[in-house]
Amino acid sequence: MATVCGLYVLWRRSARTVIAAALVAVVVLVLAPAAVYERLAAGEGAGLDAITAGRLNGLWLPLLPEVLRHPLFGNGIGSILWSDVMRRGAGHWVLAVTHPHNAYLAALLDMGVVGLLLLCGYFVHVWKGLRVVATDPGLAPMLRGFFEGAAAALLSTLIADFTDSSLAPRPEQAFLWLAIGMMYGVYRRRTTAATRAARNRARRIRH
Repeated sequence: MATVCGLYVLWRRSARTVIAAALVAVVVLVLAPAAVYERLAAGEGAGLDAITAGRLNGLWLPLLPEVLRHPLFGNGIGSILWSDVMRRGAGHWVLAVTHPHNAYLAALLDMGVVGLLLLCGYFVHVWKGLRVVATDPGLAPMLRGFFEGAAAALLSTLIADFTDSSLAPRPEQAFLWLAIGMMYGVYRRRTTAATRAARNRARRIRH
């Protein structure tokens, strides 16, 4: 939520937007219940493992040797299920889970460095594509706003992926993949229109 609000202010830089955002932030901070502050302060002063809810020492570090088994291409989709750590059974310091609770670590385990780089490169391509169509004057304002929201959602998802989810498509990302599909549709339509215009110009020149 903070990411989306920050991007909104950044993309609509104006005095009115900044003032309105500051006022909203003050109201939210004043009216937020104590449980919100308690959650934000979870693990403060107790180290990174406490901040990550035990994931660092109980999951991420124990799984790193699995990455080194096949660092380039990974161990296969869902490889945590047959990893040595989980097959031996979780001890008092290892969490028993079926997901690494870090999408980037999951990609490293399953697809290796090559797979992780390809996935990250694809999302960079998608980010640039969404930003292009979000500023296309040929599209309706509502559609441009939709793609701008999709770009914000993509960045928010990639940040949230540090603690869960997956870089590969999952049901909770359906809205994002719908937007990506629409982006390709817009590109296809623009390409088709440009091709037709070029053909018409060529015909006029021949005649």
